[in-house]
Amino acid sequence: MLVLTFSHWHRHGIDWTDNMNMHWIDWAILGGFTAVIIGLAIYTTRFMRSVADFLAGNRCAGRYLLTMDGINTGAISLVAVWELWYNAGFASSWWGGLGAPVGLLITLSGWIIYRYRQTRAFTLAQFFEMRYSRNLRIFAGFLAYLSGVINYGIFPGVAARFFVSFCGLPEWNVMIGGFEISLMYALVMAILLGLATTITLAGGQIAIMITDCLQGIIGMLAVGVIGFWLLGHFSWDQIFESFQRAPDPENASMINPFKIGRTRDFNIWYYLIGVFGSIYGYMSWQGSTGTTAAPKTPHEARMARVIGGWRGMLTVGIVAFLPVCAFTVMHHPDYASLAQQAREAIGQIHQTGLQTQMTVPIVLGKLLPVGLMGLLSMIIFCAMITTDDTYLHSWGSILVQDFIMPFRKRPFTPEGHIRALRWSIAAVAVFGFIFSLLFRHTQYILLFFAITGAIFTGGAGAVIIGGLYWKRGTTAGAWCAMLLGSTLAVAGIIVQQFPFDRATVRVTAPEAIAVTVNGDAAVRHGDAWECDYEFWKRHEWQTVTVVAKTADSAMTNQVRYIFAPSSMPPMPNDPRAASDLRVEPADGFVQALAGGRKHRIFVALRSVNGQVNFFIAMVTALAAYVIVSLLGRRVFNMDEMLHRGKYAIAADQSKGEVEVRPRGLRALVGITPEFTKTDKLLYHLTLWWSLFWMAVFFVLLAINLVKPCGDLFWFRYWRFTVLLNMCLGIITVIWFTFGGIADVRDILRTLKNMKRNVADDGRVEGHHNVGESFDSLR
Repeated sequence: MLVLTFSHWHRHGIDWTDNMNMHWIDWAILGGFTAVIIGLAIYTTRFMRSVADFLAGNRCAGRYLLTMDGINTGAISLVAVWELWYNAGFASSWWGGLGAPVGLLITLSGWIIYRYRQTRAFTLAQFFEMRYSRNLRIFAGFLAYLSGVINYGIFPGVAARFFVSFCGLPEWNVMIGGFEISLMYALVMAILLGLATTITLAGGQIAIMITDCLQGIIGMLAVGVIGFWLLGHFSWDQIFESFQRAPDPENASMINPFKIGRTRDFNIWYYLIGVFGSIYGYMSWQGSTGTTAAPKTPHEARMARVIGGWRGMLTVGIVAFLPVCAFTVMHHPDYASLAQQAREAIGQIHQTGLQTQMTVPIVLGKLLPVGLMGLLSMIIFCAMITTDDTYLHSWGSILVQDFIMPFRKRPFTPEGHIRALRWSIAAVAVFGFIFSLLFRHTQYILLFFAITGAIFTGGAGAVIIGGLYWKRGTTAGAWCAMLLGSTLAVAGIIVQQFPFDRATVRVTAPEAIAVTVNGDAAVRHGDAWECDYEFWKRHEWQTVTVVAKTADSAMTNQVRYIFAPSSMPPMPNDPRAASDLRVEPADGFVQALAGGRKHRIFVALRSVNGQVNFFIAMVTALAAYVIVSLLGRRVFNMDEMLHRGKYAIAADQSKGEVEVRPRGLRALVGITPEFTKTDKLLYHLTLWWSLFWMAVFFVLLAINLVKPCGDLFWFRYWRFTVLLNMCLGIITVIWFTFGGIADVRDILRTLKNMKRNVADDGRVEGHHNVGESFDSLR
């Protein structure tokens, strides 16, 4: 039994505002930005006059408006990337280069997207009805909706948790129905979610695109200011020394991609599975249906993809640099005092998964000065709003368009249709609020994305590929793939909601009137208090916060426990003193794997992370589709569905100059007569830039297989890439700012003068959209 000292005292009468990180200047920056965005969203309502306006901006968006979706990432994606980079550093991300050739081939070959366009399907579920059956369309539409809203369910919570942790807002916890709820967390989440919902309901896709564009312009400028301040505040020598202080630099390096053999979740297998998933699940995720349908021409949609990578260069460079700086603060002696403040704040978070997620935001909240705090909070607000409004719009629309509409014998009126869409969007927002409030985070955000996305994409990938490329694919095979893929994904989610193991924490505190362990109330037995501690992570040290309250004060301290059934990671360098109270198990306790066959099987299943579970779902669904389809022995008329040969539609055929098919290199790279001189320049620039970095990746891979490069070489390589992204990012910010403003002006002018087609609402009759003139298709 070890005696521990509770070093931090929480006394009554302390002003909670003393712990806040935000100055009034920071709040003014955030408040002013919010007011401008909401005002702009309300202004766009005058241009929203039809269902097509609400769903897709009446297909009037240019390439820059399609690309300027905020800061090119969501708040939850930022936190997820910070979580990955803080725990795995530069090293693991290098293996993402394995997917570069695949991405380039997908772009050049027109994988999935070309044949999908040949079907003339308005939605993915509509294609399922054309290829398989109406019942499968309804099931797939609902499954896509279910997968999407569950995936979205943690978005509001992560953004709200960021603001609470980053701003240092006070936590007021209450017990409601057996759940401990933070009132501040709930309030912040309600405000953020309410703002995103207001934008979405106001003008639909029109309001989303225009407000996202403005947020993207301002957000990129703010990102640049913060990034260059960090370059001046940290030296590269400090960063290198910090990486060398990682717990296991020889086997889980933060710098060297060839020393990551013991990196558990974000290792080479994570990226290899991602490469396979990018082929298998291409176009299966429908989180941006409005944006996908919004381009004014197919060529604009293609060019938006071509230039999209340039638009995010500054953001990518600085987003990667922020967790690097946070890691330096926590591991370099020059920042020992700041690191201790951050550890104390992290220890106040009771859920172990949230401790990992909030490490970088908490460190940044202690690090950044007045003004930059306001800019970073504005950036996260921008990232949260631009993602939430898009997801709210997508999942709310899919429920109405692909599940409710197919059951209706009479179409909606335009007013009733928009009203149904708004109610559906509001329901998604309510679900997100409740789910985030009650859901327990047990793994990394990116792994949660993988497993929840697999609810639909785990089976849908096989159904899409087989439906477009294999005439032997059958409806029975499609049903088996969809059901197996979703079942395996749901089972993975359920298993993740159970802890690996439990240990009884015993606290001897004779004068205490109440004791809590990670927020859970302990029960008194004689002179001691007991409470169960649950292990939600494997091979990762977790902070256990113990609070003992007396009649006039409260004492707090932290111990570390770990569930390590095999080899144990090194103990973090953070020794604790001991003198006043006795706590069992003591600091540094290791929970070994208990005996019993059933428990060992459970631990093995529980150890499968979301990415691996996604892979299992994909392979199983693909195998089921092929086997069941072969047993069916049926052949589908692919030419009719793809409108080829005698089934060709005149409106889809090239006319005039477009009839001349490109040959040679132009055919290989996909250049068509639609390309202007500027388009060709941008296309070739993007192509050769991608080929250059692919060459760098494979040359370095070959060199290191022969003779591994040292840590210093790899550190200099990462320094070069970060600085290069930042420098080129300055040019792209200017470029996309002017392009975005021009596209906003163009879409508003077009919407103001165009004549609406009230029948263009997504209904399908006789294998074509009701809003189209059937004669024009012949």
